[in-house]
Amino acid sequence: MKKYQILQVKESAENSRYIKFSSLEMLEHLGLKVTRDMYEIVWEGEVDESETVDGTLEDIFRRFNIGAKPEDYKGHSLSVSDIVRLDDKYYYCDSYSFEQIEF
Repeated sequence: MKKYQILQVKESAENSRYIKFSSLEMLEHLGLKVTRDMYEIVWEGEVDESETVDGTLEDIFRRFNIGAKPEDYKGHSLSVSDIVRLDDKYYYCDSYSFEQIEF
């Protein structure tokens, strides 16, 4: 099993109202940069190791956006601007895909 985390923008983060639900293109247009300290971990879980990274990210998206979320999940539905950490890499949930980003 592989461990993963879901990170969402902190309410207290500077410019959080502009960052939340914004695509990377929009953030670039606004001159904003995503930094690790803007985010907090809202979920940690495990996924099957046999899947591809893209497949795993899509499965996580479906579960936390469309599917039944775990009862103890306190975040909002997985959306644009959220980040999934998988294999010590960070993937930004963009408008139509996940984009790997560096912190």
